[in-house]
Amino acid sequence: MNKRLIRLCAGVGLLAVLASGCQSADTLEGQRRTWERNPEQPVTFAVAGRIPFLTTNTDFMDGALLALEEINAAGGVAGRTLELAPYDDEASVMKGTIIAQELSNNRSLSAVIGHTSTHVTIPVSTIYEDAGMLMISPIVSNSRLTQRGYGNIFQNIPGDDDIGREMAMYAHKQGLERIVIYYADNEYGRGLANAFEAAADDLNLQVVDRATRFHEDTHFRRALQKWQAMDYEAVFVADSMLTGKEFLFRLQEAGESPAILADAGMDVDFIHTFGEYGEGAVLASLANMETGGARMNQFLETFQQVHGKAPDEWAVQGYETIHILAEAVNRAQSPAPADVAEALRMITWEGLTGNIHFDSTGRVAGKHIYQKRVVNGRFVYELLDSE
Repeated sequence: MNKRLIRLCAGVGLLAVLASGCQSADTLEGQRRTWERNPEQPVTFAVAGRIPFLTTNTDFMDGALLALEEINAAGGVAGRTLELAPYDDEASVMKGTIIAQELSNNRSLSAVIGHTSTHVTIPVSTIYEDAGMLMISPIVSNSRLTQRGYGNIFQNIPGDDDIGREMAMYAHKQGLERIVIYYADNEYGRGLANAFEAAADDLNLQVVDRATRFHEDTHFRRALQKWQAMDYEAVFVADSMLTGKEFLFRLQEAGESPAILADAGMDVDFIHTFGEYGEGAVLASLANMETGGARMNQFLETFQQVHGKAPDEWAVQGYETIHILAEAVNRAQSPAPADVAEALRMITWEGLTGNIHFDSTGRVAGKHIYQKRVVNGRFVYELLDSE
């Protein structure tokens, strides 16, 4: 990560949260008004979540920093320099809550980008909403995030219901009729598994079984015998690579080779992790890196020049999220979270993945869900015409 482009917030931490409670509302609002009116003060977006995921496991932050460089080179936002401030919640609800309280009381912050774990993002979003702080999630796809009528919460990623439906329709198109669902036993995994199963039922596909993490090998063997007896053809993995890879490794060790369908959560070094066993696997994808148009091609070329490698789709998510927030600040001509949120609901922005806008609930529209298949050690992209 290019650390020179990120100014770490000074004095952050639990002490700052506690200290903020001793200040009066008038003092805090006065600080915000002073910041809003001072063009010498930067516009800051916090990036909260599991930082290793954003900087090491994926290219998210590299994409975000590329957008930051472009924006500042073009004059910044609303005449101000743009900065990013990272906060690592370590996928902990407790730490995420402390960070959310701290950022909500930060009177020189325009927006929070985050968090990266569903079990953290859902509860802390209420803290941001109540405090009037704009939060946008480019990682967490749980549909509940934008189903509560909140005015400050946005989701720059298609919801689990859309992803589950698209992947079930893809299975149907491929003639796969008997499918095992393997899911993470958390809000993310259950929500996606439920969406896939509901769509599969509508399409008359048979969900042979639903399974979550196997703590004992004997449990896996019993389940596998059941699936084999029912002539299962495919597995749909509703899990992240961090934990979902264990399931596919078990299948590989057992000599099983069903068709593999998976969510974008498994798209973290998938090809390198599974090698030949991953051939033919199909993952949900948030971007088409092959035929994405002129803007996508320019992004791919620039990213390759800067980093010496092709970006992953999380780089696209980081890049687009920074740019669309910056566009909202420019439209509002104000860094205040309430003004940026209002502008964000009104704009349509031509991004790398389509004409992006947000509906009345704060949920993104205009993004397609692609499928990408592993063919000869590389991804080949497809778009299911489900409309």
